[in-house]
Amino acid sequence: MNRSDWQARLQWVERHSPLTKQALADFPLLPEVRVAVRFHIDLKMVPVIRELAEKVRLTVFPCRPETTDPDGWKYLASGSATLHPTWSEELMETWYSEGDDHFLCDLGGEMIVWATRRGAGIRGAMEGTTSGIKMIESLASPPPFRVVDWNSAPLKLEIHNEKMVGFSLWQTFTEVTRLSLHGKSVGVLGFGLVGKGIARTARSLGGSVNVFDPNKERTTCATYEGFRCPGRMEVLQSDVVVTSTGVSHAVKQDDLDLFKEGAFLLNAGHSEEEIHETIREHPSRSEVLRHVDEIVAETGNRFFLLAGGRLLNLAAGFGDTINAFDVTSAILVETLAELLS
Repeated sequence: MNRSDWQARLQWVERHSPLTKQALADFPLLPEVRVAVRFHIDLKMVPVIRELAEKVRLTVFPCRPETTDPDGWKYLASGSATLHPTWSEELMETWYSEGDDHFLCDLGGEMIVWATRRGAGIRGAMEGTTSGIKMIESLASPPPFRVVDWNSAPLKLEIHNEKMVGFSLWQTFTEVTRLSLHGKSVGVLGFGLVGKGIARTARSLGGSVNVFDPNKERTTCATYEGFRCPGRMEVLQSDVVVTSTGVSHAVKQDDLDLFKEGAFLLNAGHSEEEIHETIREHPSRSEVLRHVDEIVAETGNRFFLLAGGRLLNLAAGFGDTINAFDVTSAILVETLAELLS
């Protein structure tokens, strides 16, 4: 894609992102402050990164190579941000050795965990995922700096977590497989806000939805919404199985033989670790369509893993719509401005 085409796409994003545009305009100019961020580098994030890099000394790490738009990355490379194609502790050490005022804007918690264990004098940090917050909370000692959980901002929870993930997930499922949910059983692992949105949208699209969550209060809420809540094994034997738990190994190695013939396994959590690596790296795994891999279990049953177990709606789709993401990105920018001040 040439630069003029990319500029036209960015103009379209900005046209439909008035809240983010205003938040960036109000962001303070802090040229000596160093901020390291981890983002999914898709079309919607490019203008945010571009503008933030004009306000602070911005170092950017992508969350995943698979959720990085290569054209967007090339565009950002010509701007003011310092870009690194992968995250590592060595790169963080270099970043931390420069300057004094250091802040973190994390997705997944790894940078904040590194800073805590390193004893780095970070001025403050923010985290935007459930899995990242759980990782930080599992540390033996809490971070010695302020950590803002912007994932729990009410509007982000209401719009992104509860509504948009389910919407974009099933849209991506259909785009990748060319199949709908009509006549299919859908098993949802996890009934937090993301799981609720996934389950509700699946039902509206014709799926018969089963839910499993170890939290009995969530299970009770699911039954009151009319969802079946059988045991975990029955949920794993659905035609389409979705993880939305925010924890590692929600689908375990021993679950491999439970999947029925022709089933689909996909992840809606931030990390592909929700699906055990022995499944993601199974020796029989072979590509049948783009973002669709076939795996043969020892039982002989064949099932399909989507996007390699990565976050489906971003690894294989465009994620939130531009207008919905406008709310999320505006919250991100405003929260970061408040943290730096």
